[in-house]
Amino acid sequence: MLILGYQVHKYDPVTILAAIASIVFSGCSDPAADDTTGSSRNAKEVRVFRVGEVPVLELERIYLGKSPGQQPLGSISPSHDWESIDTDFYSCVLRNLTDRPISLLDVRIRLERGVHKSKGAPLGGDYLKERWGETVIQPHQTIERGSNWVWGKGEWNNLFKNYRAEIQPGTSVSLTPGLDQFFKENDGDPIPFSFQIILPYRR
Repeated sequence: MLILGYQVHKYDPVTILAAIASIVFSGCSDPAADDTTGSSRNAKEVRVFRVGEVPVLELERIYLGKSPGQQPLGSISPSHDWESIDTDFYSCVLRNLTDRPISLLDVRIRLERGVHKSKGAPLGGDYLKERWGETVIQPHQTIERGSNWVWGKGEWNNLFKNYRAEIQPGTSVSLTPGLDQFFKENDGDPIPFSFQIILPYRR
């Protein structure tokens, strides 16, 4: 029997219950909250963010190692000497899962240990465009930031990036199941939501 990608034996109730528990708990996290769901330094991690039960945005985070590797730093590079100061690098891809444009509004950044230089102030459109190249993710398209970095003085830290975004309305009925109901409830205005990117640092 196949349960959402889990192959289990017909008469193995322990395996079946474990598979069901894994499916249930994987969909219960609140991505808008400050949690540590994505704080493990996995080689690759994919998270899906929802408005209600509607999947709207996918994050693919790939750990690059202690250097950016083949990924370009772009116009924004670390303010510290990452070749001599221990640093973790990641690439991040955001995928719009809807048939409406998603606009990135701003981001607030904080460290789990210590204070980020932004001191929690919102960083807006210019900041986002310099780093992502775009502030609008077109329907079913992606934007990518090849090199994201985090470093710390201790043995570990987590960098939390909390984004505010909006799903833009259109002139026709949305083909994304469930999305039109949210537009109706919001009087046709953009649908606001938030999501979080976590960059773990491990010495």
